[in-house]
Amino acid sequence: MADITIDDLLHWERGLTFQPSVGTAREAGLATVISWAAAIRVTTPIVPALRGGEIIVVPPRTLERIEQSEDLDRSGFLRMLADQPIAALMVDRAFAEDAPAEIAVPLLITSGAFPSDAESVLNRLFTERRADLYGIGSALSRALSSATMAGAGLDGLLEAASTIARRPLALLDAAGAVIARSSASPDDVPLRDGDGQRMSRESGDAVQRIVVGERTWLAVPLRAGGQASRARAWTLMFTTELGY
Repeated sequence: MADITIDDLLHWERGLTFQPSVGTAREAGLATVISWAAAIRVTTPIVPALRGGEIIVVPPRTLERIEQSEDLDRSGFLRMLADQPIAALMVDRAFAEDAPAEIAVPLLITSGAFPSDAESVLNRLFTERRADLYGIGSALSRALSSATMAGAGLDGLLEAASTIARRPLALLDAAGAVIARSSASPDDVPLRDGDGQRMSRESGDAVQRIVVGERTWLAVPLRAGGQASRARAWTLMFTTELGY
């Protein structure tokens, strides 16, 4: 399954904002992988069986009916989900403002009226985006295989990947030096000496967003070799703007 994260969803659905759970760094929360969306129900079970990574959609009217019929308040509802392997709760602004701060549940907060068809809309979005990612992954694999067979070096491999991704790419070492780049990659790659190792310590494999002026870069930690001392010594950088 192609991974879709909270950060991806926020990029696609601009009407959502993210509030990480208590004690969780925002970047780590944004890197949480989403499986599917599942809406709460008035009848038992209130929450469908969970396999992990679900966004639990909480329509305000449904929650009100649950509270009336099940004698379950907001705190009890949040405690019920606090230890579950969910990606986040999708709630309205009023829920987020009234939620007890000590309950460790991440929230996706809607703006305006809560969408009545949120579950189906999200699941359709996830299905379409995963299909897109699979397609890009297959095309990328073919392009890299062809470039490798043709004897391309790192610059050539990045050029092939850049053509498929339609984004300028640059590969940097732990000292922040550019060791390969695609032809359209800007010169101002914003990674200084030690930044790659620092990001690895702070966020592990999570993608980092770096904003310089009007340009936004994404930094992806990579493993360079199998030795623990060299793990994640390289960083793949690309801009969020279309390169072609």
